[in-house]
Amino acid sequence: MGWPMLLRSIRSRLLGLVLATVIPLVAVICGGLGSQLRDDQAEATERVLDEARLFAAQIDDHIGNLENLLIGVSQAVSTRLADTNANDALLRQVKQQLPDYIANILLFAVDGSNIGSSWDADVRRFYAGDRAYFRQVMAGQRLAIGDVIRTKFSGEWVVTIASPVKDQSGRLRAVIAVGTKLERFQEALRMQSLPLGSVVRIVNQNGVVVAQSDNGPNWIGRDLSSSEDVEQELAAKESSGLTTWPDHVNRITASSTAHRVPWLVSVGFPTEFGSQAVLAHLKWGGASTGISLLAGFAIAWMLSGRIVGPLRQLGRDALALAGGDLAHRSAVKSGDEVGNLADAFNCMAESIERRQFELQESKNTLAAVIDASPVGIVCSDLDRRIALWNRAAEKLYGYTAAEAIGTSVQIVPHEGEVESLEMYQRARNGETLRNKEVLRQRKDGSLVHVKVAAAPMYSPEGAIRGVAWAHQDITERKKAEAQLERLAHYDPLTGLPNRLSLQKVLGRLLAGDGAKRPISVALFDLDSFKDVNDTLGHSVGDQLLVEVAHRFVEATRNRDKVQVFRLGGDEFVLVVPACGDPRVVGEIVDTVLHRLAQRL
Repeated sequence: MGWPMLLRSIRSRLLGLVLATVIPLVAVICGGLGSQLRDDQAEATERVLDEARLFAAQIDDHIGNLENLLIGVSQAVSTRLADTNANDALLRQVKQQLPDYIANILLFAVDGSNIGSSWDADVRRFYAGDRAYFRQVMAGQRLAIGDVIRTKFSGEWVVTIASPVKDQSGRLRAVIAVGTKLERFQEALRMQSLPLGSVVRIVNQNGVVVAQSDNGPNWIGRDLSSSEDVEQELAAKESSGLTTWPDHVNRITASSTAHRVPWLVSVGFPTEFGSQAVLAHLKWGGASTGISLLAGFAIAWMLSGRIVGPLRQLGRDALALAGGDLAHRSAVKSGDEVGNLADAFNCMAESIERRQFELQESKNTLAAVIDASPVGIVCSDLDRRIALWNRAAEKLYGYTAAEAIGTSVQIVPHEGEVESLEMYQRARNGETLRNKEVLRQRKDGSLVHVKVAAAPMYSPEGAIRGVAWAHQDITERKKAEAQLERLAHYDPLTGLPNRLSLQKVLGRLLAGDGAKRPISVALFDLDSFKDVNDTLGHSVGDQLLVEVAHRFVEATRNRDKVQVFRLGGDEFVLVVPACGDPRVVGEIVDTVLHRLAQRL
């Protein structure tokens, strides 16, 4: 292409127009506004971080006061059960002298029983052995923080702080705890100095909201641990940046973690706080840009007048071709680039017409191969509507192609919806899945075991346009595998797990970190069982073993994770994971022996 043609080209005229008018002005305005916006946002981020640190320091002060209270009270109480009434009187007297945000003061023995309470005498005592703060103190933690709960008596949100009570030798003798009302933290979230629309939130180490400012949503007690932003803020201890809060509002956010407790304070400023000055200048810049654009449009209108008509005609020609008229050709003729474009359009139309014929022949061949396949072939679009359903799929699921195509037939049982959606999303993201064994549902409601493969389908442009699935019936194979698994790991007489199952369970419990946790194993055998077989016969002996197995299971049914095994003959084994307390194991064994001793 020579210089005269280049100077007359549409590209050179439009580029020259844009470069001469709009781009320099827009670039100068955007550069200045961008620099000011960065400075303003950096200043806003620094301020919001300072506010978060200040609120975190206030939390530390409050927790420090509570810790000092616990230390002082622990020196005055008695750890003896006989002194429970005296402890009650002392704690009630102390409670009367404390601020209203102190909900209660409690004293627990090392076994979790209550030996002192600031509550009224008619309030029932409770066992604290299963409370998080009690377990933390018993594990050696100096200051423990409980879960955020709503009290049954007043309906107020409360969090419990606990610390150990030790004797002069340093031995743990009791656990003392104080409940503080979360309204105390609510009062600490002062908003007077913050920009209008700001929100302050405090979450504990588990992502549960401890307090939030009055102008925000009522989030107290809400679990935000599933929020990716909250999870990252908890892990970072201190962070800042633009964050989407759980109410779906973007805010300039900074987070800081208190030192005494692992609580995270997050302060969110409105996004416009960091761009107010820029918005003012933006009005002037917008006016200048608008004037420049109007001038540019006028110049472009005059320069492009001679080419608008042919381009519009080419547009109509393209619509005709896109509408299915593959024999349509453009009649535009000119000596410039528009004429070259028209010639290229006609060449393209001829090529499309030829390729359409070849593609139709390929589709017919592929359709015959797919219909003859013994594997169910299903193709769906990005909305999971079925576009292809071969004869093997009809036979496997009972739906005809007419019933399936264009819809999303329900072949996934309700309990498998999450797993099916995950597979679909992975395939949509470009991953190829193979040999996934799943349960699917036929039209009549019966279930079938299927081995599934999935792969993304791509458009000619390389974008994913759907998912192709292959379904193979493996129901009979799964039945055979289940039967073999049952025979290998379970006693055929009693139905209990056998010696091999016991070996695998113990191996799993003792592997890795499990070797650090205690495991209790109790071995039982039946006295004089051989005499039963010799005198009454083996059939009676078998009935006796079945009844014994039934009583073992019945006696341990309400015991969490306790497992019963039959080694063989008259030998049975109980496995109690994560338990090294002989009192607990003794109680379980006594329960079993008592049940075995009962008459029919």
